[in-house]
Amino acid sequence: MSLEFWKTAFEISGVILLFLTFLSGAGVLLTSTRINVRQADRLRQFDIELAKQQERAAKAERELLEERQNTANRDLTAEAQHALSEKLKSFAGQRVSVDVFPVTFEHVSIAATIFGILGNAKWDLSPSIGELSAPPGADIGKPLLVQGIWVQSTPDDKSTKAANALFEALKSTVASGILTHDPLPDSNNPRVWVYVGDKPTPARSWVK
Repeated sequence: MSLEFWKTAFEISGVILLFLTFLSGAGVLLTSTRINVRQADRLRQFDIELAKQQERAAKAERELLEERQNTANRDLTAEAQHALSEKLKSFAGQRVSVDVFPVTFEHVSIAATIFGILGNAKWDLSPSIGELSAPPGADIGKPLLVQGIWVQSTPDDKSTKAANALFEALKSTVASGILTHDPLPDSNNPRVWVYVGDKPTPARSWVK
């Protein structure tokens, strides 16, 4: 074969190799781009799933803390009791009675704590804590069952304000509960009623 043939063959081979090099480079670029896109999508999905898991973990932690707070023994330090008494002294002379049901060691203990706080605040206490054998209203078929503490008063301005102040003080220290705006009967006998009920139980613990 002549030199011209080999020259032509090498030139054609060079063009083919150049084309293959270009094609290879384009292939690498295309596949790399697609791989990067897939990796970016996977990373975004991972970030989204991680954020969801973190949110679920934070919610579970908040719920656990709330449940522990709600189901913890309702107790106050001597300092906290003194602080509450000082706060409630502005209603000194306010008539008040404290009842408890069900009668258990813890319920009677917290009722006694409230009784002592109000006594030190110079409220006009009933002779003793009412340890009820049945919930109020049971005799008429409408038992009042309470989780936490029920606070109620006659409609006069002084008793209403005293009940509000007492409820706000207790709910952030002893237990959550209910401040009802339904007035006590016999408005000519101004007073506040505190009813210590069962320990608050988170609603989700009732669902199995």
